[in-house]
Amino acid sequence: MVQALGEAHAQEFEVACEVPKFGVRTLGRGPSRRVAEQQSAELALAALRNK
Repeated sequence: MVQALGEAHAQEFEVACEVPKFGVRTLGRGPSRRVAEQQSAELALAALRNK
C-alpha cells in the first residue's frame, strides 16, 4: 500500500504492484485496499502482456 487518502469514513487507497525483473510498476486506486490491489494487479498483467 502506497497511501490512504481522505477521511476515515471516505478513504481512498492507493496500492502499487511491482515486477522489478520486467521493469513494471503500476498503481491502483479504490475505495478499499482490496479493490486498489486488484486494479493494480490487472494493470501489471496488461503491462506484462505488452512486453
